[in-house]
Amino acid sequence: MAVGGGVLLIIDPGGGSLHLSTAWLEHTPFTNYRVPGFLLLILVGGVNGLALFYQMTRNRASYVWTLAGAVLLLGWTLIQMLIFDGVSWLQMLYLFTGLCMVLLTWQLKGKWAA
Repeated sequence: MAVGGGVLLIIDPGGGSLHLSTAWLEHTPFTNYRVPGFLLLILVGGVNGLALFYQMTRNRASYVWTLAGAVLLLGWTLIQMLIFDGVSWLQMLYLFTGLCMVLLTWQLKGKWAA
């Protein structure tokens, strides 16, 4: 999702392809969605893509990358919720997903979360 959304924001910085209004960026340092698209693609999508690669190759670094991807997903979503007034069900789903990623990664690493 982050890769696809990031690419769409880079290609269409006006946000039209994702039904986003540039008026929503009024209280941000951005005039369009190109920079947020790059950040979404590289930070959230890239790190989670690396985590997937390391998980598939059973690399020992997979837990670190998965945890980093979860923290970035949580951070991205929380910042988005603070910048844009209002909360959507999709943001709540991403928060739940990020939290599950953190807890499962912590547990699989050998440390019990609960």
